Amino acid sequence: MISVIIPLYNKESVIEKTIESVLCQSYTDFEVVIVDDGSTDRSCDVIGGFSDGRLTLYHKTNGGVSSARNAGIEKANGEWLYFLDADDVIERDALTTLCLCHSRYPDASVCSMNYHLCKKGKVSDAFVGGKDGYMEDPFKQMWQKKWGLRMGSFIVKRTRCNAIRFCTSIDIGEDLLFVMDIINDGHLCAYINRAVMDYNMDNSQLSHRNATLDEVLESHLDLYPDNKYLRYINRELVIKRIIKSFLFKDVVGKQLLYDNVMLIPGFILVVIYRVYTKICNSI
Repeated sequence: MISVIIPLYNKESVIEKTIESVLCQSYTDFEVVIVDDGSTDRSCDVIGGFSDGRLTLYHKTNGGVSSARNAGIEKANGEWLYFLDADDVIERDALTTLCLCHSRYPDASVCSMNYHLCKKGKVSDAFVGGKDGYMEDPFKQMWQKKWGLRMGSFIVKRTRCNAIRFCTSIDIGEDLLFVMDIINDGHLCAYINRAVMDYNMDNSQLSHRNATLDEVLESHLDLYPDNKYLRYINRELVIKRIIKSFLFKDVVGKQLLYDNVMLIPGFILVVIYRVYTKICNSI
């Protein structure tokens, strides 16, 4: 069975469409675990309008999207976990296709798919040219933007999450930290280049806990020292967070920018690489 875990916070205008896309799946052996993170709108009333026995709504005080997902893990009963944001929509055969990935590549702890980027009425594939199979170097592929794991595009074995949770002390890159953990230590990840969900980029705000820059640095900067691609990814996230704080006149952010000034050349190289890659992909 697959446990579909949905963190919910003030999504009354879109949550109905998300739930409908799950309940109409061609694959039927699943449960839907919705964790309301202290919504102040009518989101829970919308959920109450569904009568499907596979759907369960849990309530908690507001603690951020990571704490809501962690609560969902605790409540889940499935062999596989599938995390979905409350404003994203999945294809009718999404769960069937993810199970197909597992059947083709049974040694994988994570089975992943492509997904659509939806912004201002335009739809495009998140990744172009990816090959089906086991990922030989997932972190390198992630750094090169040729592949990635987004909530709604993969399933992970429940046993893989026995000791892994989303980090609740940060407000940037918490999804990435979780992804890094579940595919680290040699655990196999498989991929089929077929889109299974629509990532709504126009309405992507979730419930977040505002983390301090010190917490962000502690969580990201020194992770995975033996993998250069993970170091690149983490430092890119950190410098973006520092610059964001600096622009918003955060005194601590300003000091941290000065303290970590040596990261700036690397960040500039990242920007150049991203632009170069985008131009090459468009040719």
